Amino acid sequence: MLFRSWQVAAESQVGYRVDEVLFGQNVTAVGRTNTVTGEVVVEGIQVVSASFEVDMTTITSDEPKRDAQFTSRIMDTLNFPTSTFVLDTPITLTAGVGTQPTTHAARGTLTLRGTSKPVDVTVVSTLRNGQVAVVGEIEIVFADWGIPNPSIPGISTEDRGILEFNLVLRR
Repeated sequence: MLFRSWQVAAESQVGYRVDEVLFGQNVTAVGRTNTVTGEVVVEGIQVVSASFEVDMTTITSDEPKRDAQFTSRIMDTLNFPTSTFVLDTPITLTAGVGTQPTTHAARGTLTLRGTSKPVDVTVVSTLRNGQVAVVGEIEIVFADWGIPNPSIPGISTEDRGILEFNLVLRR
């Protein structure tokens, strides 16, 4: 049986995207980090385990005031410095996995701000130069995760945002 362990590479990124109205103007707030660690284990034609951890204290946007709100009031990174995802159900890889983008359904447990919930996510993987790129996104309704709405006077946001990831995996 073929067994391979893939590690998250430094080029990986995890972040958020939230639509907001900033003093009457529609904008999209985006924050990112590449302080991501983790491993994917493949046995034969199945991804049998996957786990990832993100250092939430390192997520930054283009706006220092937004970052201050993110790390304190919104995500409380002093008390919840990391977020995690752990695959709950193996993923069977299809014969088409390779250099063409391949879509897979994944089910796992996501932990944000100390709240853990099962999530279903569609991921797209592509094999390039001996590495695997895995991209996807998960819609996060803030109240479901105990995350305070980011709105403050002069800035209103939706009640949800998108968690985005672009993981690069190496053996």
